[in-house]
Amino acid sequence: MDIIALSDLHGVLPKVEKPFDLMLLPGDIVNLYNQSSSANSESWYLDEFLNWVNTLPYKNENSKVILIAGNHDLGIYRMKPNRKKIFLEALKERSNYRIVYLENELYEFTSEEESIKIFGTPYCKIFGNWAFMGNPEFLKEKYSEIPENLDILISHDAPNIADAGTIMQKTAWSDGTLKVGNEVLTETLLNKNIKLTLVGHIHSGNHNLTEYKPGCWIRNVSILDENYDFVNEPFYFQWPQVLSD
Repeated sequence: MDIIALSDLHGVLPKVEKPFDLMLLPGDIVNLYNQSSSANSESWYLDEFLNWVNTLPYKNENSKVILIAGNHDLGIYRMKPNRKKIFLEALKERSNYRIVYLENELYEFTSEEESIKIFGTPYCKIFGNWAFMGNPEFLKEKYSEIPENLDILISHDAPNIADAGTIMQKTAWSDGTLKVGNEVLTETLLNKNIKLTLVGHIHSGNHNLTEYKPGCWIRNVSILDENYDFVNEPFYFQWPQVLSD
């Protein structure tokens, strides 16, 4: 199964040339200009984003784009329930049901008699007034819904595991070693058996696929750096071979 993963697009919609079965998008998809407005976010998703989605090189009619929101997806977060339902249904219909939106939900994808279970969560620790954030007790409740034995977790927030949640780029606020990961997510991953975790949020977190305990791997897949420049290519991999390469 061919999979491509990329996070923290912030409106950057890169050209994708390799055909895939699954595309995984762990949040912060909309551009910065439209992120705070539900109306503007909806227009962007149903125009620019859908135009991109509908021209991607899918392997076959079963191929999907699985996405979650991130802390910058304020427009989605602020949508009233009825408006959000209409918006998400429009995304599905206008993508010919390619798009699957997950908000702390499990999705099982089957292709050519091969099945894979994916859970997507947008929730992050609190730092400022952004979307999908909560205190430790809230996060424990949300992360408790992640299955014990899971194939792939896509999480917007990053844990303090294998430097996935470390600002590794030298900036005005980091010397390249600043750990800012989500400790509740860290504890969750250490106590569950999740084969592959893909995260974003910390743009310069470790982009090397790393085994942090036997049989459990993690990688940051943000495509932008801390300056919002497009510097990281999407992560292409084959499932389940990626865990043994």
